[in-house]
Amino acid sequence: MKKSWHSISAVLCAAGLSSAMSIAQAGTEGPLLPPGAPLPAPTPISKGADLQQQVDQGLKADFDAADVDKKGVLTKEQAQKAGLGFVSNNFSKIDTAKRGKVSFDDVKRYIQMQK
Repeated sequence: MKKSWHSISAVLCAAGLSSAMSIAQAGTEGPLLPPGAPLPAPTPISKGADLQQQVDQGLKADFDAADVDKKGVLTKEQAQKAGLGFVSNNFSKIDTAKRGKVSFDDVKRYIQMQK
C-alpha cells in the first residue's frame, strides 16, 4: 500500500495535536504548567485545505533547511544528511530528468503521483 508523505504527516500532526489538547483540557499540572496557572485556549484541529497547507509549509521548511547552498534543489546526499528519508529513499523516482538534484516541485509532483 502506497502512502504519501502528506498523509503520513497529516496523521502524525493530528495525533500530536489531539494528545496536546487532551492534556491541556484535563488541566494536568507539572513542570510546564505550575499549579493555578491558567490553561491556554485549545488550538482548533486543522482539517482539509488548512491541514494540507500546514503540511506543505512544514515540508517546504524541511526542504529549505536541507538546501544548505540555497540553490532551490537538493542532491541525494543533502537529503540524507538532513534526515529527509522519503526524498533520499525515492530520489531516483523523483529525479525523472536524471539531473542528480531535485526541486521542491519535483518532490511535490512525486507525492501527488503516489495518491
